Amino acid sequence: GAPGAIELEAILDEAKVVPSTAVDRHLVRMNSVVLLEDLRSSHRMTVTLVYPGEADPDCLRISVLSSFGRTLIGARVGDVIDVGFAENPSGRFVVAELIYQPEAAGRFDL
Repeated sequence: GAPGAIELEAILDEAKVVPSTAVDRHLVRMNSVVLLEDLRSSHRMTVTLVYPGEADPDCLRISVLSSFGRTLIGARVGDVIDVGFAENPSGRFVVAELIYQPEAAGRFDL
């Protein structure tokens, strides 16, 4: 399997299944656009959580199978997440804003 798939499967095993229309509007899910703020530097960045085939780290399109993506999915606005990546190997970020979430925008087909 793809790297990260087993870890993501474990996360999904614990997940509660709800209809698309009932998804919490403050919850990071697939295709969400998220504003993160670095707790050390206050630097902000916008990332999009995507399926592996759509990932492009240079454009901050983060695969759900990456360690970053697995940490991000299911997070809520205000949550602090620990994410390490090249630019910030010991990063701690707060989910500052959920800029776009498909369900909140009325998209239940993504």
